[in-house]
Amino acid sequence: MEEAELVKGRLQAITDKRKIQEEISQKRLKIEEDKLKHQHLKKKALREKWLLDGISSGKEQEEMKKQNQQDQHQIQVLEQSILRLEKEIQDLEKAELQISTKEEAILKKLKSIERTTEDIIRSVKVEREERAEESIEDIYANIPDLPKSYIPSRLRKEINEEKEDDEQNRKALYA
Repeated sequence: MEEAELVKGRLQAITDKRKIQEEISQKRLKIEEDKLKHQHLKKKALREKWLLDGISSGKEQEEMKKQNQQDQHQIQVLEQSILRLEKEIQDLEKAELQISTKEEAILKKLKSIERTTEDIIRSVKVEREERAEESIEDIYANIPDLPKSYIPSRLRKEINEEKEDDEQNRKALYA
């Protein structure tokens, strides 16, 4: 009973660990995407800044400055997002580590409780020996309304085998 609960707990730990690993991999992909966007926006902002230096008209310069400010804001948002995701990944990795240690503890308990094949074979042999000690006659003697002349089929087979062995021994003796 305890063994079944331990197995169930271990399977739950493995499932939780797998979910966390999937979540970590998804967050890492999101970080990579955000980093690529971040690099692209930085290059774009740098290019626009360079172009701003060359433009002297006021209207175009205002639009470029506005676009540059929007890009700078997006860069900051992406940087914050990347930092937040990295922090979440660290937290998930800590949770995964805790689940792994819990799983290892459960596995150790399970191995200490778990019966080996030798134990199972030994217990089956002991059960057979206990049953063998009780003779067939004793078993049938406890059945009410059974005629005294009744011989169980197993005993009949044993008796017939013994008779055949005796006949073969006689034939061998006289041959």
